[in-house]
Amino acid sequence: GEFFDVLCFERMNQMRLLVAIGILVAVLAGAWVLFNRSAAPIMLPVAKGDSVASWYFTGAYSNNSELEAKAQAEIADMRSLIGNSEEFTDYQLYIQIATQYELLGDGAQAYAFLNKAAAIDPVHTGLAWANLGELMERLGAFNTGRIAYAKAVEAQSSVMGYHTARLAFLIQHFSNDTEAVEGAFGEAQAKFGDAPQILQLKAQWLTSLKKFSEAIMVWRQMRAQVAAEMQPSIDREIEWLQRKL
Repeated sequence: GEFFDVLCFERMNQMRLLVAIGILVAVLAGAWVLFNRSAAPIMLPVAKGDSVASWYFTGAYSNNSELEAKAQAEIADMRSLIGNSEEFTDYQLYIQIATQYELLGDGAQAYAFLNKAAAIDPVHTGLAWANLGELMERLGAFNTGRIAYAKAVEAQSSVMGYHTARLAFLIQHFSNDTEAVEGAFGEAQAKFGDAPQILQLKAQWLTSLKKFSEAIMVWRQMRAQVAAEMQPSIDREIEWLQRKL
């Protein structure tokens, strides 16, 4: 009768409501999983005192449609290899993807993928840290870059390139922080002694501080180690500094 029809209608509405709720829960659960899979771990947050005015810049491939398409194809190809490549580790793939995004001038994506690489091995491998340092320097986040370069050296102190990159960065942006620069030189020289690459940076730093006599001494120290064909350029540096005294 009428009562039975009403009861059936109410039950159908309840079932529809339950189905709708079930679908909504499934969608939300799927979105949560997708978000957590795609969210990049932030191993290097932007440091206090830094701000990034824009995460985008003119990359080497910017405004060249052919090169931009090439980079996007490379990114798509490498993304497809993540987790199932026999040739590359995920660490290497993340680094390569970040490099392509830098060529496109997309600092945000480069930052995300370098953080993903750093998360895989933050302790024993310095490449992601060094690349983060270079990226943050380019973006004007110098305190953040300073942290990244230090982490690269900490992770692989046996790689001279990480030491010289940090030293060049500190000389460029924190030249007057004598304690920090001298500490970085101390770490580098503890590993590599008075290597010419390190001595050259030290002479340049001392020159920037107008410590000309000390800079001359370091240039002379370097001159004694390098090949004969390099010595004339060092002599010219010394002569120029002597005129400053």
